[in-house]
Amino acid sequence: MRLLAILIVGLLAAGCAGPKAPEGPPTARQTKGFVASSDLFWLSEMLSQRLTISQSIAWSRFSSGRDWPDPEEAAGDLAVLVEQCRRLGLPPSEAKAFFEIQQQAAAEQEIRLYRKWKKKTDLPDTSALSINGTLRPQLEAVDLQIIATLVRLQGFPQGKELRKFFQIQLENRGFMSSVVRTAVSVFAPRRNT
Repeated sequence: MRLLAILIVGLLAAGCAGPKAPEGPPTARQTKGFVASSDLFWLSEMLSQRLTISQSIAWSRFSSGRDWPDPEEAAGDLAVLVEQCRRLGLPPSEAKAFFEIQQQAAAEQEIRLYRKWKKKTDLPDTSALSINGTLRPQLEAVDLQIIATLVRLQGFPQGKELRKFFQIQLENRGFMSSVVRTAVSVFAPRRNT
């Protein structure tokens, strides 16, 4: 954890470009009858940052001719996230489901972007960033923020209004509707079986 913090500070000091996380959660606000706490707004911001970084990763892979992420690498990343959640008292099965869905949303986004870019449509006008040197540390920092927020929320919140709140927040940031639906599906109310 300390190494990650040192890495992040080093990257920031070096002036690495890339998505920047906001400085802190906004205050609580009401959205169409639903009151969202500052932690929920912060979580929506971090999910947005996660998707933004995933777009940059997709562009880096596409620019370098690199194929999709290695399934073993994705499984390893997931295991690390689940373990971090477990150590902080979050249920491992819920952590796994949450981050698997976020990985699915990122993969779906990457597939859709690849299709556009192969047609030379909407190509980013930025150079590709280093995945391991810049983007992975940023993604890890955002994931730590997500986990910290989930701890403050005392678990994985769910509900119809909550899912709609996250959907509106992410769609307002310009993410593809299908990707947003995947990312926010984790907030759908659980069905009693």
